[in-house]
Amino acid sequence: MVRGLTGSVIMGGGIAAMHYIGMAAMRLTAVFRFHPLLVILSVVFATVFSFAALMLAFDLREETRGTASRKTVAATVMGAAVSAMHYTGMASATFMPSAVAPNLSPAVSVSELGSAGIVLVIFIVLGVAVLTSAVNRRFSAQALEVRRLNEELEHRVIERTRQLTAVNEELRKEIAERQRRPRGVAGGAGGAGPHHTRDGDGRTGCLNRP
Repeated sequence: MVRGLTGSVIMGGGIAAMHYIGMAAMRLTAVFRFHPLLVILSVVFATVFSFAALMLAFDLREETRGTASRKTVAATVMGAAVSAMHYTGMASATFMPSAVAPNLSPAVSVSELGSAGIVLVIFIVLGVAVLTSAVNRRFSAQALEVRRLNEELEHRVIERTRQLTAVNEELRKEIAERQRRPRGVAGGAGGAGPHHTRDGDGRTGCLNRP
């Protein structure tokens, strides 16, 4: 929203400046005055329509369905901004005849070759804009793909870590269970008790008597 407002103010101010600077550059045997309210209204029109167009353009930064139709709407709104500002600005101007001849010293005479050069420059600028937009879209798509792959890799790492943690816990439990098992004692208590024997006559004797 903040970006849209900032961009609309800059764009609307640019449209208004282009219009009124162009009118100030005119040389004719007349004096023109501007109606302040209509001048303000023309700038407001340019800013509001620019805001709507920029909001549509910002939404089109993401890949969504119906992109072509929304681009058409955004371009139409931008054209409406220029047209509304221009005609409101022209309506604000009042031309009054003057007997004083205009000062033509700063005026520039544009030849046919100059007109052709202007048209050529315009097409070059538009071509560069289209090319940079296509390159930017491609880079944006690559960035989204890299982000998706990174998220998938992180998910796999988390899942693998969870599995390894579970296996490690099972191993710890098994080791602890083995350590708790009782060990068997072989040979009694080290032969400390009495040991009974039987002789040839069947009599029983006890060894290790005290």
